[in-house]
Amino acid sequence: MEKTKISEILFLISGILILINSVLEFFFFAMLKQLTSAPNSNITINATSIAVLSKLGPALYVFPILGIISGLLLLLVGYEVPRNRSHVKVLGLAGILLSFLGIAGNGGFFIGFLIGIAGGIEALLA
Repeated sequence: MEKTKISEILFLISGILILINSVLEFFFFAMLKQLTSAPNSNITINATSIAVLSKLGPALYVFPILGIISGLLLLLVGYEVPRNRSHVKVLGLAGILLSFLGIAGNGGFFIGFLIGIAGGIEALLA
């Protein structure tokens, strides 16, 4: 199998993992925000956690959104790698940078980050 096909597969897997993890993290933060703002919640959360969550507010969503954007762009890079052979090295570097950006969304259970780095190295060596 040629290196561009391998890097395509690795980028697509990485993008999917980072996207799934970031969407789950986004919904987790939304659910956590709802639980801490409910007046008669049966969930026991200490006062410090509630204070921190209420102060952060919309800032909680920055990292999952960065992860979602990174995952989508990694999918695009994975799609373009075998189709743009003249730009494979640039796309490989972009994939590595997007994998590092995907750490904001927990890196796709961390394995997505590692797979993205491997895909970028394969593309750079192609």
